[in-house]
Amino acid sequence: MMNQTEEKIKFSVVLPIYNVEKYLNRCLDSVMNQTYKKLEIILVDDGSPDNCPQMCDNWAKVDDRIKVVHKKNAGLGEARNSGLDVATGDYIVFFDSDDYIDTRLFEELYTVIISDNPDLIEFGHHDVDRQGDITKTFIPKTPLEKYEGEEVLSKFLPELICTDPKTGTASDLLMSAWSCLYRRQLLVECNFHFVSEREYISEDVYSLMKLMPNVHSVSVVQKAYYYYCENDQSLTHVYKPDRFEKLVAFQLHLEELCASDVYSDEVRYRIKRPFLDNLLACMKSEVNCVKEIGVKEIHRSISKMCANKMVQEIVRLVPDTSFSRARRMIHFCIKHKMSFSTIVLIRAQQYLGR
Repeated sequence: MMNQTEEKIKFSVVLPIYNVEKYLNRCLDSVMNQTYKKLEIILVDDGSPDNCPQMCDNWAKVDDRIKVVHKKNAGLGEARNSGLDVATGDYIVFFDSDDYIDTRLFEELYTVIISDNPDLIEFGHHDVDRQGDITKTFIPKTPLEKYEGEEVLSKFLPELICTDPKTGTASDLLMSAWSCLYRRQLLVECNFHFVSEREYISEDVYSLMKLMPNVHSVSVVQKAYYYYCENDQSLTHVYKPDRFEKLVAFQLHLEELCASDVYSDEVRYRIKRPFLDNLLACMKSEVNCVKEIGVKEIHRSISKMCANKMVQEIVRLVPDTSFSRARRMIHFCIKHKMSFSTIVLIRAQQYLGR
């Protein structure tokens, strides 16, 4: 364990908090018990309706490294921005308060900073189910461990966006706010702020895409430090009838952003693959709500998705060779607007757990 006299870099940990009283103590325990102690822990109470505001104040009495920001509810993106505005650390992370982290995270990332002095550090994560069991681990697999200068946009960013649509080679990186460490001065200098998830369905992706042209160096750590926990109350698990419309709108915004000469043709190509992943998630969400919206409405909705112009353009552009056999069959049915078969295959895939 590192001696505290050697801890020369301060890390700011921003934790947006809303309706997570069941998980908050677990998250804070993992942060408070870090082997690296020079931390600033910023708890942003985003107008939480449960006991979280009082829990935050109680934690602040326990440790003077904790700052509490109480604010009117404005969503995850704005909560992160509120934390960023008061942070004073050399490096900063934005973690979700219903997840938790490895207690060695900051000590081990400190050694990377001393060695590489990067603007960003990307690391892996574990998926954790409702029973607390790890179901899958994602260890970054990139050709390089450090990217500098033009390599950030030409080589690293495509790896970050998605699996290579042509080869199926996966880097196992995740384009999420919580999967990396940021140099705070970089964010300040480019006046970076997260967009709101109330405006952009994938606010992390859009925010990071805007940030990347300002990044001069990235280090990739081939370890998983973050525990992403399945939670039925999280934004990704709540059914929303306008999800598909927001997905299409988001893709239009993303493609408009990437039309700039700053981004390469490979980046413009790669952003299409995640659209198909999110489309499938939309379809699964519809299929799973048969009791709420009825069979006829599900068929109408899936038919509308299959017939959408953007869907048809992207499904024909992105090759399906990197998909599983079951996914290729769904891909085929979407391409040929076979909505009933698409529904049947999605149900079968979920039943078989594939």
